[in-house]
Amino acid sequence: MAFLENKLKNILIVAVFLIAGVVYLFTVAPTFSFWDCGEFIASSYTLAIPHPPGTPFYVLLGRVWLIIIRVIASILPISKEVGWQMNLLAIFFSLGSIFFIYKIFLTIISLSKNGLNYKGIWSASLTALTIPFYFTIWQNAVETEVYAAASFIFVLINYLVIRWYEGIKKNQPNNFLLLLSFYLIFLATGIHLVPFLILIPIYIFIFVVKKDFLKDRLFVLFGIFQICIFAYMFLLPDNLLTIALIILILIIVSAIILSLNGSTTRSERIFFWTGMALVFVGLSSQLYLPLRSRRLTEMYQDKVITEQYLKGKNIAPRINMNEPGESITSFFGVLHRSQYGVQKIIPRQTQAQGANLVQGVFYQIALYVRYLSQQIAPEYLNGLLRLFLLLIFYLLFFYGIFEFYKRERNLFILLILIMFFVSIGVVGYLNLKFSPSDSDPSHQPREVRERDYFFHTSFLYAGLFISFGILGLLDHIKKRNIIFLCIPGLTIYSIVPIFFNHTLISRYKNFIPRDYGYNLLISCAPNGILFTNGDNDTFPLWYVQEVLGVRRDVIVANLSLINTDWYIRHLKYWGVPISFDTATIKKLCNQGYFVTPDNRVMLVKDIMIRDIIAGNAGKRLSSQDYFIKPEEFAQKYLKNYQGKVPLYFSSTVDHENYQGFESYLKIEGIVYRVTGDSIPFPKHIDVKRTQDLFYRIYRYTGFFSPDKYDMLSKILEDFEKRKGEGEFFGFETLKDENTRGLYFNYGIALIYLGFLQKNNNDFEGALDAWRLALLFESLGPETWKLYYNLGMIFNQLKIRDSAVEYFKRIKVNEPQIYTQIGESFRSNGDYQRAIEYFQEALRLNPRNASGYMGLIITYLDLGDTSSARRILQDWLRFNPYDTSAQMLLKDLQSR
Repeated sequence: MAFLENKLKNILIVAVFLIAGVVYLFTVAPTFSFWDCGEFIASSYTLAIPHPPGTPFYVLLGRVWLIIIRVIASILPISKEVGWQMNLLAIFFSLGSIFFIYKIFLTIISLSKNGLNYKGIWSASLTALTIPFYFTIWQNAVETEVYAAASFIFVLINYLVIRWYEGIKKNQPNNFLLLLSFYLIFLATGIHLVPFLILIPIYIFIFVVKKDFLKDRLFVLFGIFQICIFAYMFLLPDNLLTIALIILILIIVSAIILSLNGSTTRSERIFFWTGMALVFVGLSSQLYLPLRSRRLTEMYQDKVITEQYLKGKNIAPRINMNEPGESITSFFGVLHRSQYGVQKIIPRQTQAQGANLVQGVFYQIALYVRYLSQQIAPEYLNGLLRLFLLLIFYLLFFYGIFEFYKRERNLFILLILIMFFVSIGVVGYLNLKFSPSDSDPSHQPREVRERDYFFHTSFLYAGLFISFGILGLLDHIKKRNIIFLCIPGLTIYSIVPIFFNHTLISRYKNFIPRDYGYNLLISCAPNGILFTNGDNDTFPLWYVQEVLGVRRDVIVANLSLINTDWYIRHLKYWGVPISFDTATIKKLCNQGYFVTPDNRVMLVKDIMIRDIIAGNAGKRLSSQDYFIKPEEFAQKYLKNYQGKVPLYFSSTVDHENYQGFESYLKIEGIVYRVTGDSIPFPKHIDVKRTQDLFYRIYRYTGFFSPDKYDMLSKILEDFEKRKGEGEFFGFETLKDENTRGLYFNYGIALIYLGFLQKNNNDFEGALDAWRLALLFESLGPETWKLYYNLGMIFNQLKIRDSAVEYFKRIKVNEPQIYTQIGESFRSNGDYQRAIEYFQEALRLNPRNASGYMGLIITYLDLGDTSSARRILQDWLRFNPYDTSAQMLLKDLQSR
């Protein structure tokens, strides 16, 4: 029987791995994704320093992984795309987490009084089949992020502790498993800090099942040491570091005394000092940060290396976030994530509109529950189906907690503590703001994106508890025929997330982030400086430059980072014309903001923008010029501007960064170029350059659906050639709100282009621009304006069928729009359609004067004086004192 059970266990987990693995491979990103993915891949590929806390072990691991995959790719016909190869690491970690969750469940059942049977194996398999397709688990399996790796190490540690407990029950304790667990906890700090959350549950569990450890003073000291050194390295503010260091020294001194005075056993001493060594070895990957950072900074200042970099050599990557090699303070600043401010537990960031602490905590726990619910049933379902799915999910979850408690109470203590720490504990520590998709407009402030990934590990454990719920359900069903019905039903329920989450998760053939980064860079003239805004218009550029080696001559100047002294120094090393010396830069950044004589607040980035603009023209600003009004600065320094290198603002940059300079910005595709001639924005457009970019140069791989190819072939040059090269491969990539938001800027630039061409009587050019803008489908509620303008042009060209087609798409409560459409039809002699639109205007607003006047004139054009009189009488009922209308009515009646 045991042989058959082992066979069944192996067969089922292999089947689960095949299903999950194949689905993952078909939905994995073929390159990098938006947000941090491009930065992480570029950092691993070039051995750079990503954003705090730096994730050094992940960077090193990623580099080794890419070397291995590159060897495999030289033998097998697999993608040579570095982003795709790095994404495979996320699949590996995700499948590994599922494997250990599966093993944990089976081991727990084996240790319980009822032992393992086919019901337990089937329950484990069903959960192992479901968890890979939970929303957050799946999302982190198909792109490069640290959460899948962190969860893998977490569940691996959990499995090792359970195996240690298994040895305790058999009187064959293997304390090496504990040492290995503690080592992995600190090794994982080079990936993410989540695995540390298992430390306290482990200690509580050990003291419960092996009370002898309470008498082991070195073991207790070791636990205190681990907590203190973790807090010292990653959590405590600067003013507590000295105290923490003193405590750490006292612990080590106490351990030396205990070891020398003979009050401890040899095995206790070996365990303690081996554990101490392993903690330091685990933390040693953090040394990569200052060592590599210092070397990168040296290379930035080496002209020979800079030339090699610009020629495409994989050297001196321009990703050295927070420069941890500058000083010990900078190093700890990275580990403590100082640039994001001090982490505060109270007040809660959700205490909005006068909410108290309890309400603030409630909102944050509610957000966690919302994220947990999304794993099995996405919110777009919204209805009885979603309610049904969630009802089963939560009934199995809570029933599973009860069943687990009954079967193995010692391990229940361990796992319920783990679940608490990775869910409510994370909620308490993170103190998140409201969700960006919160339906209540009063809930402010909000996160810039959904933060479900912080709870990645907790969703794995929710699935584990559901395993016990399924097992408990099967155990309580006595009739075999009901079990045979139940198992297929639960199996169907288990694969439900595959179908519901697929449309939200799949990255199949999604090259949009890569093309977006390429398009931004290619918009710039050689040796340009491009001001960008946040992660999504910076990280894609880093990937394209560092991994693909494209347009390294363009210096990307991120306006979020340019408030920091280390980044300003790096920009200066790279060739940005900055006049300040190192001491002045540090002084500026320490102050942070400045109040101008007219009470405007200016940040360091505002100072730097002005300094770079002036320095690029060979001018040096007086101290007063940094604080004069933007319009005055523009008149003084931008008029007849002659820069040494081209300066650009990405179209995603917040308007406040160039407010007052608008008339000196020329639109070139999706960037704004600083120029010396002043033309009102947005009429200042380089038409030829913008047309070249949109119609010839920009890439749109997989962005448009095949039904738009016919229109694209009329607009884009070399469409068929590009299609043959694979840019238009007959599939539309799934796009989320973030992607549509970024591509909104494409549509806006094309709208501006179309208006300028229309004003220049280039109607064909305007039509092309506006048609392409519409194809992006990213203009949201403003799309009707394009429909309106396209209809107007077609009407003006007397192509009435096309005009009507666009006018029909307008769905707004703007009576004036309909009167203007009516007037366009009237002026072209299409009186019947004119009447329809004037009547629609009056339906929306029965007192609309333009609607009445349009109808009256139209009827008079038709010679229908009776209808004109009737409309005039209707108007006078609302406006009896309109003497002009009275006179016109009198005149019509006399005819």
